[in-house]
Amino acid sequence: MTHLLEDHGQRLVQLSHSKRNLSGASKNHLTGFLVFGDGDGRIVGSESHLEFNFALCLAARPDTADLHEQVLFKWNNLEGEVRDHYFDFVVTQVDGSRVAYTVKPLAWLKGEFAETIPQIAFQARKSGQFTDVRLLTDEDLDRVSLFNAELLHACRTAVIEHDEVARHVLSNMTGITTLGALVAETRLEGNGFRALVRLIRSRHLKLRAHEHISYNASVYKTKQP
Repeated sequence: MTHLLEDHGQRLVQLSHSKRNLSGASKNHLTGFLVFGDGDGRIVGSESHLEFNFALCLAARPDTADLHEQVLFKWNNLEGEVRDHYFDFVVTQVDGSRVAYTVKPLAWLKGEFAETIPQIAFQARKSGQFTDVRLLTDEDLDRVSLFNAELLHACRTAVIEHDEVARHVLSNMTGITTLGALVAETRLEGNGFRALVRLIRSRHLKLRAHEHISYNASVYKTKQP
């Protein structure tokens, strides 16, 4: 996997930091990868479509500073035996806190997993390695957040000439307006829209409400470009 450079060259992205090999794909099982971060970025893997979707959403959150997958935690079962548990994702937030996430379909919350995950979560918090432990299911997946996360990820690659125009438009912006109005000011049509999406990704622009990123979405400036 490569990262396209501004001079149209290519450079390899950083490898995944996963502590175990991801399982292979099969007819009824999806594995996937995304590139997290700006610039070269780093590969983050997932072992299901649900994990992949949550990886996108976690990466897009404004309080996410870093994201790692398959992070090892050693815990003790009721017999005192040391066992390995791999958290699907660990997010380091901008305030320095570390939150571990386990991702499971709601229908799978039964049996041994349902019995052991509370013990694992308790011990993980007590260890001090993690500020919090959270369980994510398909019921927690917000479709608006996923739509926006997919768009932010798809538009992440910088295009210098388009981004310069978008930053100029943003520098003159006051109050609240629509994304479509800003696109019109860029005179770049779809390229202008994507450049403005990158300004949302960089936190220079912010949606006024929890809504799909679209031409009709209301936005305001949070900082100068």
